[in-house]
Amino acid sequence: MISLRAKLQYLLRVALASILLLTLAPQRLVNAKGLEERSLSRSLEYALNKKEIDHLKNLLSLTGDENLIKRYKNFIKTFPNARWNVSVGETLKDGRICLKLQITGKKILKNEQYVLRSNQKLGVNFAEGKVINQELISEETIIQIGSNPLSISLNIPEVVLTGS
Repeated sequence: MISLRAKLQYLLRVALASILLLTLAPQRLVNAKGLEERSLSRSLEYALNKKEIDHLKNLLSLTGDENLIKRYKNFIKTFPNARWNVSVGETLKDGRICLKLQITGKKILKNEQYVLRSNQKLGVNFAEGKVINQELISEETIIQIGSNPLSISLNIPEVVLTGS
């Protein structure tokens, strides 16, 4: 017959194992979601940089929005050497993931070199490894002639008069 002490030790081990399992399970779900997000961003970056249209179509759930692929094709015609860097940002308040895109490229047109630098943030919902929908949250794009940055100076007064 099993003693009361042995039963209590067994129950204590089961309880500790259950508590450990319950505290680690949500962390594993969060880590799995983070891995899926990073995998999606790497796949998007690969497809964009390698100009693999079919791979890109597989990553995007294009419910009637073939216009996105057309715009991408036109963009790479304009900047054929464009490079994309896609990374995962902070999760947005509404639960969507934030993808940060950095796009650089150069084009020579009529003996002038045009340099493109763009930063974008997209709010993205995805499922089963596909982007379901996306929303442009912020964008900053600079296209300049030549590789030298523009010289900008600001004159800000220290005192400003306001009137009534």
